[in-house]
Amino acid sequence: MKWIKSLICILLPIVTIFIVSDEAFAKDDLYVNDWVVEAEILENGDLKIIEDISYEFNDKFNGVYRDLYLSKTSGITDISVQEIKGDRRESYARANKAKNGDSAVYTVKESKKKIRVKIYSPSKNVIKTFRYSYTVKNVVVRYNDIAELYYKFVGKENETPAGRLLINIYLPEGGSYDRVKLYAHGPSNVKVIKIDDRQYQLMVEGLPERTYVEGRVLFPTELVSLSENIKQEDRYESIIAEERAILIKQIKYAERKDAFYKRYIIINFFAFIIAVLIIAYALIKCKRSPDKNPDRAVIDLEQECSPAIASLITHNFGGINVVFASILDLFRKGYISLDKEQDELSVYDNKAFIIKKQKEADSQLLGHEKYLMEWLFFRIGSGKEVSTRDIEGYGDKNKQKLLQEYSDWRKSVKADAEKMGYYDKSKGGLGAFLIAVSIVVLIIGFLTASSGIPAAILSIIMGFVLLIYGCTLFSRLSDYGYDIYRKLINLKNHVKLHSDFSDTDKNVPDISLIYALALNTLAIKPKIYSADESFYMKNWLFWYFFFASDENNSLRKSMDASFAPLAYTADGTGFTDGGGAGAGGGGTGGF
Repeated sequence: MKWIKSLICILLPIVTIFIVSDEAFAKDDLYVNDWVVEAEILENGDLKIIEDISYEFNDKFNGVYRDLYLSKTSGITDISVQEIKGDRRESYARANKAKNGDSAVYTVKESKKKIRVKIYSPSKNVIKTFRYSYTVKNVVVRYNDIAELYYKFVGKENETPAGRLLINIYLPEGGSYDRVKLYAHGPSNVKVIKIDDRQYQLMVEGLPERTYVEGRVLFPTELVSLSENIKQEDRYESIIAEERAILIKQIKYAERKDAFYKRYIIINFFAFIIAVLIIAYALIKCKRSPDKNPDRAVIDLEQECSPAIASLITHNFGGINVVFASILDLFRKGYISLDKEQDELSVYDNKAFIIKKQKEADSQLLGHEKYLMEWLFFRIGSGKEVSTRDIEGYGDKNKQKLLQEYSDWRKSVKADAEKMGYYDKSKGGLGAFLIAVSIVVLIIGFLTASSGIPAAILSIIMGFVLLIYGCTLFSRLSDYGYDIYRKLINLKNHVKLHSDFSDTDKNVPDISLIYALALNTLAIKPKIYSADESFYMKNWLFWYFFFASDENNSLRKSMDASFAPLAYTADGTGFTDGGGAGAGGGGTGGF
């Protein structure tokens, strides 16, 4: 069924989102494999930084950039750029200006808040490592009782995720290291490692975009005796208290997150089970009786439906075929006829055709058949006839109006189908209930997913199943309509298998060809007339096989041009809290 196909189309991307890792998505364009920072605190309170960033280019880029924020510093100096090629380092030249396509140069643009270093190095499907070297001025604060480096190495502005971020922080030589403390703020998986008295590490495996990482180092003031960034106050105890408060906040956050995690797992599980039970109930409630004669292809088309209704209930309503099939059916019933525009030329040489009214619409026609005649002859044509040129001109001048009238015709077809009992209106309440439940289940599923719980996919899938199935119940076929639907599908399949249809084939009545056309299935037959084509033109079968003979025949071209706006009209209508106060910041990305 078509709704199952729609369900698969909707659910497949969602399943993919949950199955494929974040890293795989990040690597679609630009990804940082490794980000190594060597940060040395100098005796004068400056911070000398060397960053080696390995970029994986999975798309075409002109280069990369690194933003260096100036917050709580006295500026950034000594900027240089190199490309690391194995054991070799290639220095890039600094340029005042550069343009996309330039290579082996970089620019430095300073604004009030930041400095942007842009490296011009056109790249695609390659991994390159660039070294940024710079000095952050006066970033260390020297208090009465302690010195402090509070620096944000990566800011929330960073647009590019990284596989690994490793920050090595080196203290100055020549003093005591007994009061050294290091704190890290950022994602929950940031690790603090002491290498020796002078060297400390911050490490993050899998750094998401828009995530900051900062370090706060406390150490004796004599290590930065030349620092001029002096504040005459005692800060050691208050900083310790701040970090203790941040730690408590982190612990509470982790506990709260863990509690939510467990709660969401339980809620998500029950939501999934309830959704399964409800969909099972709905399927049982809507179960149809077995087809007593599923292989029968013969159907009393005269009594049971029109070509337009057949296309509607089999989800094939759209485009030219349903219009032409309805025209052929009116031809068959004697209400209209088809003729060449230029009588002296063969049908193959005519560029346009005329639809003539043979008798007025009467009570023998359904509402949508009367609408089609009124649409063609009175809104577009002269009242007695209409040419395909008239329809084409009408569509060119009134495209939106033509589409609206086509939509109104479809509504008329739907109204006739409902009057004839093709649709089951008794399941609308169940459909509304399923939709309401689906919304609740989807909300639970997405909240669970936001907590990083993979099992959320179960409730999300069931939520969409409930939603789509609930929507289908508003246009559900009745048992009678579904029986006709199955017969039409059998007829369509039969015509497909007998595409060389001939007059001697008695398994399918001739009229079924019109219905197969409405279901977007054509049977092909060789030319059925001799030199006297005017004799055959009085038979609708002549026009059917002429239309079906190939896609380039003049009749089909003329109809396509006439109803061009309808060509594509489908069935229907359409992180851890705390910190963040350090100096610096910024991120990296491509351009």
